[in-house]
Amino acid sequence: MKTALVLLALCLAGASACSHVYTHQRGRQLSEGSACSYNHAQAGLDWPAQDKECGWSCSGKSQSPINIPAKGKGTRNLPASLKAKLNFGTATNVRVLNIGHAVQVEFDSPKNNKASVVYFGDSIYTMYNSSSLNSRKAKRVNIEPLQFHFHATSEHLLSGRSTMLELHLVTKMVATPGVPMPKECRTADSMCLAVFGAMYNIRSDPTAKRGDPVMQRIIDALPKCEEAGKDCKRNVAGWKLPLKDLFPANNDYFAYTGSLTTPPCSEGVMWHVFPQIRAELSEAQAIALQTALSTAVMNGEQEKNRLNNRVTLPWNDRTVFYSA
Repeated sequence: MKTALVLLALCLAGASACSHVYTHQRGRQLSEGSACSYNHAQAGLDWPAQDKECGWSCSGKSQSPINIPAKGKGTRNLPASLKAKLNFGTATNVRVLNIGHAVQVEFDSPKNNKASVVYFGDSIYTMYNSSSLNSRKAKRVNIEPLQFHFHATSEHLLSGRSTMLELHLVTKMVATPGVPMPKECRTADSMCLAVFGAMYNIRSDPTAKRGDPVMQRIIDALPKCEEAGKDCKRNVAGWKLPLKDLFPANNDYFAYTGSLTTPPCSEGVMWHVFPQIRAELSEAQAIALQTALSTAVMNGEQEKNRLNNRVTLPWNDRTVFYSA
């Protein structure tokens, strides 16, 4: 399978020491490097068995998604000084892709992007696992949005409940004056990721015609190709998309250290999940997105999966924070 969504580790052993390394092209394109393919027929339950064969790390101890509890129910507060800055800027030269396992939206490097996250120590793995959330020890590093894509139903659960859709904005850490990069992303062939998840629901009234206008523009631009993949795309002429429009006005979020939710399931990904519903989709919008998945053809075969979410994984010894 050749898609732009999959981010594969360079290390074939699947060891945690190697799971932070991702391939990329031209500084922004995320790409794969394995002959193994996957699907969502078993919601990811079959992926761990392929770790050794495919060089994945889907049986790791810090996997995503997870079931996120209500605020105060097993979570810790994240001080305001340590919150991510969410000024993602405006996306231009927008392209909508059908990559078979997801609908994905790509764009040029956003204009006026001023987003950043903080980390502790010298490693991406200590971002939200530090025993001491001392703001004086925090390092704030800039991040650049790369693309966003959708999972239906939602991958993360909120107090045991799912939503119709979960949007993932994928960003990478970039060089920041006066701030050392975490050790895992100091080489040209590595990339450290922070992902931001927004929840969308479906209107309770099945006769409602109006849905989310941003989502509708994406649906209207869905490409029609003989085979899904990174080349199955369509440009949206003239669209200037403020990336803040993808997220709720209340920008409090849950944060934890997790993994990619698709193979190779690499760990060390900084997750930020917004519990407030961003918007409600019409039934027609939900059907259009699911149809794009279920009718996609890859490697000559129809995918047939209307849903593309992975099952939730154990917390293990991780801490989930809430940005107050």
